[in-house]
Amino acid sequence: MVVINNELIHPRTWQDVLEVEIATFEWVSWWNKTRLHQALDYRTPLEVENDYWYTVNTTQKIQTPTRAKA
Repeated sequence: MVVINNELIHPRTWQDVLEVEIATFEWVSWWNKTRLHQALDYRTPLEVENDYWYTVNTTQKIQTPTRAKA
């Protein structure tokens, strides 16, 4: 919470609560989706998630049900 306060809330004057809410939503979206993260080798969380799902979908084996012998 300290980061959002220092980067977004305190540096400016706000007109109303709605303005703060909209700016907060946009900032959180940026933080979670487009900000480069050191822990992710300077990739965005969205890139990491896309890579994860690509790997899961391309390496997942398709299992076909076996038929019961009559």
